[in-house]
Amino acid sequence: MAWWRVSAVFTVILLVRVSVGVDVRLLERRLLTNYSSIIKPRRDQSQSVLVNITFTMNSLRTVEERYQFITFMGWFMVTWFDDFLVWDETEFEGLKTVNIPYNKVWVPDISMYFSETNTHDLGVNPFVSVYSHGLVMWYPGDQYTIECLLDIQEFPFDKQSCELRIAAWQTTDWMQKLVPKKRPNEMAHLSENGEWEFIGIETRSVFIREFNMTEARYNLVMRRRPLYALISTVFPVVLLAVLNSLANSLPVTSGERMTYCLTVLLAFTVFLTLFEENMPRKSTNIPFLSLYLCVHLISSVLSIFISIIVIRDRDLVVRAANVFQNETDCRHVYENEAFFQSTPENSHRHGNHTEHTTNANGDAKNCKNNENNQETQTHVDGEEKVPSCNVLNVEDVPTKGKTCTCYNRLLKRYEICNKVDKMMMKISVSFTLISTLALVLAYCL
Repeated sequence: MAWWRVSAVFTVILLVRVSVGVDVRLLERRLLTNYSSIIKPRRDQSQSVLVNITFTMNSLRTVEERYQFITFMGWFMVTWFDDFLVWDETEFEGLKTVNIPYNKVWVPDISMYFSETNTHDLGVNPFVSVYSHGLVMWYPGDQYTIECLLDIQEFPFDKQSCELRIAAWQTTDWMQKLVPKKRPNEMAHLSENGEWEFIGIETRSVFIREFNMTEARYNLVMRRRPLYALISTVFPVVLLAVLNSLANSLPVTSGERMTYCLTVLLAFTVFLTLFEENMPRKSTNIPFLSLYLCVHLISSVLSIFISIIVIRDRDLVVRAANVFQNETDCRHVYENEAFFQSTPENSHRHGNHTEHTTNANGDAKNCKNNENNQETQTHVDGEEKVPSCNVLNVEDVPTKGKTCTCYNRLLKRYEICNKVDKMMMKISVSFTLISTLALVLAYCL
């Protein structure tokens, strides 16, 4: 007895399914008979079709600052009423909805402007859902890539707004009128992005009078997460600026000064190159960080230029001091030797004459050795002090007077260069503090 009951239940279920399938086929045949997908779905052709569009974003994939586009995943809910797709539910066993291929019914002429992937359609969904009272719902979705003009002037604290423009490609508001709608829980199913924080979607409708059509515009608002950029870019650049300001504090006699300056300059150049490779090549909005890098790059070049002048003048002054000192010592030795050889009263003093001659010859050799030695021997607190000369004391020696005059000029020039070098150190430190403070204020304001 139980076996017959089970068989009866299965038979009823099968008959219901068959009847529903027959009803769906009959309904589809009835709806699509004498139906045209190119005619406006209005019995009164003077009425426009109101098309409601709701956009939902699932995930933000990439943001290309250099090429000015973004890629994201999302879907649309497009709804409208079709006066020719209605039926009485009681005639079809209470059937309320049916899925029909979208290419067999009228669908709005919708295009995504400034898109690289979906220009003349909104994505993939081969079916539309039709309800008994004429409501048609379409859910296209895809991965979209659209153009986005990014303003990176405040990198890495920038906030971007990318505009998604939806409008008809060749029809006017006489045929359809787009009405953008905002979904209540649009952020509920959005996946998190590690580089960008998605804030929300702003919707608005814009009427284009020239083409007599309405655009639905969605502003995708997002903010960059600055922690990674601060650690990898901003913080090292500020440290390099501090090191660059301390370059002039190294003594000129140190052989590492030029190496230090060139190393800092090379580091600035590498950071500027790496930073500009990822930024858009446009002159309208230049990042504050790029300006900061360029300014300190110029400061590094000036430090190298002043260091070259100071080191060169120091070398000239040191060599002039050695030449002047050697000339004075050698002339004194040569005059003493001639004096001892030409004095009659000392000619019979052979022993003394020989001793003085030997001392004079030794002094002459020492003089010649000093001519080959171009390093000074006087140091005070690690800085080289070059002695000056007085031209008034050497008027009887014309050659020595000319050498002394030239030497004093070089010495005066060297002192000026040292003052400029010390002044440059103070200016570099002050400039680094002011420029860093200006960068912070630019980000805050």
